[in-house]
Amino acid sequence: MKPASVGPSRVEANGKGISAEDLAAEEWPFVSRYLDVEGNRIHYIDEGRGPVLLFVHVGFWSFVWRDVVTRLRSEFRCISLDFPGTGFSTASTAHENTLAANTKVLDAFVQRLGLENLTLVMHDLGGPVGFGFGGRNPELVRALVISNTFGWPLAEYKWIKRVLGLMSGPTMTTLNRRFNIVARMSSGRFGVGKQLSRRAKRTFLTPFRARSTRETWSELIGDPLRIEDDLAVIDRLLSTVLRDVPVLTIFGARNDPYDWQGRYARTFSHARPVVIEKGMHFPFMDDPERFSASIRDWWRDAVI
Repeated sequence: MKPASVGPSRVEANGKGISAEDLAAEEWPFVSRYLDVEGNRIHYIDEGRGPVLLFVHVGFWSFVWRDVVTRLRSEFRCISLDFPGTGFSTASTAHENTLAANTKVLDAFVQRLGLENLTLVMHDLGGPVGFGFGGRNPELVRALVISNTFGWPLAEYKWIKRVLGLMSGPTMTTLNRRFNIVARMSSGRFGVGKQLSRRAKRTFLTPFRARSTRETWSELIGDPLRIEDDLAVIDRLLSTVLRDVPVLTIFGARNDPYDWQGRYARTFSHARPVVIEKGMHFPFMDDPERFSASIRDWWRDAVI
C-alpha cells in the first residue's frame, strides 16, 4: 500500500516558494508524493504496478528518469525520490550532504514504503548510495541496473578525481552558487538535454533556482574524494553478497573511458552489457526508448 502524501514541500528561491505542483503536467506527468524520512521532507514518485524499479540518482532530481518511467510504468512499479536538499525535497538541519547520510535516507525510505524484491536502477552518485544500501540489505534486492556509475575507490582513476576536485572546489562552488553553472551546462545536449524541448529543459532547471539546491550538489560531488574506505567496503560488497544477482549495465558509448562496464562484468556472475550508441553521461536521456527496452527485455530473459 502506498502511504498518504504528507503535503508538498516548497523550495525557496528568489523569495518565492517553488513546489512540484507548480510544474506543467505535460512536462511532469506524475503525481508528486511526499514522505517524512529521517527528519527530511522527501518528494518522490510512485507510478504503475508490477515488479519494483527503484531509481537512484543523487545530486539532480527525479526529472532525469521521466522519459524512462513513462515508458516502463505500464509493466513495472517505478519509484524515484529526490534526496534531501535536491529537487523538491527539503533537508533537516541535522542532515549531512554526504553519500553515507543519503544511504541511510534510502534505507529508511524503503522501510517506510515496505518495499522488497527491488531492482535498483542507479546512476552517477546514486551508484555508491544504491550499492551501499543493497550490500547491507541483500534480502531486499532482486536485481541491479547500473548506468554510468562506480562502486569502488577512485584512487586509480586520477582524471576522475581531478574533475571531482575541480567541480567541488571553492571557485566552482562560488560560481555555481551565483550563476547556476552546473545545472545550466547539464541541461544541454551533452547532458540531459539531447531529447528535451526548451520547455522541458526549463522544467529540469526549476529546482536549481534555489541556491541551497546548488550548494547541496557542490557538497555531494566532492564526497567521493573523502570516503575511500567506505568505497572499499562497497567494492567488497559487490564481489561478495551482491555478486550473483542479475545485473544489467547500460553505459553511453562516449562516457566510459576506463571501461567500467568491463569491471562490472568481471565483478558480477551474471552481467549483461548494453551500450547506447553516441550516448554520453546520461544514456537514459540520450535514448530513453533503447534504455527502457533494454530493461524490459533483460528482465524477461534474466530476472523472472
